[in-house]
Order: sequence, then structure tokens, then C-alpha cells
Amino acid sequence: GPDGSSIVTTDRGYGAWREVLDELGIPTRQLKAPLNESALPPGAVLVVVAPDPALIDSEYRSAIQRFQDAGGTVITTAADVGLLGGLGTRAGVAPAEFGVEDVGVQTRFSGVTSLRVSGPAMDGSLGVSRGERLVQTPDTLSVFVSRSDNVILLSDMDLLTNENIGEADNGILAVRLVGDGPVYFDEYVHGFGAGQGIAGLPAGIV
Repeated sequence: GPDGSSIVTTDRGYGAWREVLDELGIPTRQLKAPLNESALPPGAVLVVVAPDPALIDSEYRSAIQRFQDAGGTVITTAADVGLLGGLGTRAGVAPAEFGVEDVGVQTRFSGVTSLRVSGPAMDGSLGVSRGERLVQTPDTLSVFVSRSDNVILLSDMDLLTNENIGEADNGILAVRLVGDGPVYFDEYVHGFGAGQGIAGLPAGIV
């Protein structure tokens, strides 16, 4: 299956992230209909990772903006945010040029004062201040955020893949980012349709 999908259980998928949240009682959904045809509740978290550019059009960008304006939080990457319309961020700038800013996150594990995150290309300390805020620290660009309080940009989504979510404190980070949910993983942008069974698979898999 496609990389970035919460349905996929291979190394580059995010099925384990979704399963961890489900086991902790954080509601998750896999969105298989176009976002502009879907009704997400205010305060939901929408995860969009490695979308197929062919499935991102002006209607999708308008829908994600409406979701954001209604108080929804979008989790995506520096590589993808420009494709999604920018979402109020400085799309296209290098991670090193982002300012250090807090993002408010309703968190579990609030007694943890620091996280150790580990990925194939980096290994650094992610600081946590004021109990429930994730911030970029000078020695790592593993996580950084946009200027908007309801957009979380990750510069290294490898931390949360099936391959790496069990390393260091990556699993705790995966939970802290989404708070209490509900969390919607956008699978429509990976080619998964609303159909059931084989009809719901991306065309290239059938």
C-alpha cells in the first residue's frame, strides 16, 4: 500500500499509530470520502501525510481551510503543507528557517518533562515546557510548528511510522500530538475510496 497511510502495516505505513490511539481509547477514523463531502466535528485532528498530488485540488484545499477555521487541527509535514494550500504557514521555507514557537496540545503523559525521539536520520532531545506544550529545541529539528495554533508541522514523520514508533519515546510523542482526538486519518488522499473490500483499495493495488 501507499506510504503514509494508516491502513498500511508495512514499515512506511502508520497503522501502528492508529492502533496505539485506539488502545488508549482515543477515537480514530479513516476518512475514505473526499474531505469536502465529509463532516468532521469541531476540535477534531486531521492527519494528512504524503498525499497523492493528483487527489489534491482546489475543493480539497478549501475544505481543509474550512476545517481549520472551525477549530480543527491539521497534522502534516513541511514537505506537504504547500500542496495543501499553506494552511497559514510560511509554506516552502526550509525547516531551519522556522522560528521556535509553541503549539498548544492537550496531552497525556503530562508528567514527562522531556522526550527522546529517534529516527533513521536524526536522534535528538525534544523539550516539553509548561507541562503541555511541545517546542523545538536548538539541537533538533525533529518537530517544529507553524505560526498557526491549529497546524502542527513535523519535519520528520519517520518518527511515527510503523518501523519507528516503538523507538525511544516516539510512541509517547504520537499520543501527545493528537490529545484526546477524535483523530481522522485522511485515506482518500492515498487513493482509498469509500467502497468496501476490494472496491475501497487504491487502483494500483487491485
